[in-house]
This record gives sequence, C-alpha cells and structure tokens, in this order.
Amino acid sequence: MEKSCLERYDEIFFDKERISLLVDELLLKGSILTVKALDAVMCGYIHFRFRQLSWDYPMSISITIDLGTVKLGSAEPSYFLERIKYIASELKLTSTIQMANNKIYISLY
Repeated sequence: MEKSCLERYDEIFFDKERISLLVDELLLKGSILTVKALDAVMCGYIHFRFRQLSWDYPMSISITIDLGTVKLGSAEPSYFLERIKYIASELKLTSTIQMANNKIYISLY
C-alpha cells in the first residue's frame, strides 16, 4: 500500500540519524545560511504537522517561510531561496518552491 504524504514526510523530517548526518555535514562545510535554511524548512514542517490530525492525509503540504523572520545578514533573499532549494534536494523532497512578497512558499507532494 502506498504511503500517505504525511507518512512519507514524517519519515524524512523525524529520522534522527538522517537529519543528524546532514546537520554535521553542514556544520563542517556548509554556510550558516544553509543551516538556517534547514532550520526554516524543518520548523515549517513541524508547525504544519502540529495543525494536522494524524488521520488527516493531505495531497500536498504547504510551508511558508517569512523572510522577515530570518536573519540573512548581508545575503540576498534570492541566495537564501537557493539554499532552501539545496536543502530540499538534500532531503529528497518532492516539492515546488517559489518566492513572492518576501516569503518563500514550499509545497511538498
């Protein structure tokens, strides 16, 4: 039987070993903005998950990251968007990612 959208993404975001390896790798050779991108995506998913009942299986999962809440320093928002896309590829997320109105919108499928 095919897994639901929530089951698939719970396995990704709550896999302690997988996330730990990625964090270790990013801390050793990644930029602080890439670590912040991982933090923003994971927190966005966790916030979404708190709003969903465990028996609710959406077709897609929406995450919004308000760039006003992320300390980008001297980096451009477009660079942070690229870091979000990088994290999505590292986590193997099936997603569409776009930026508008100083927010990054992620849809997981």
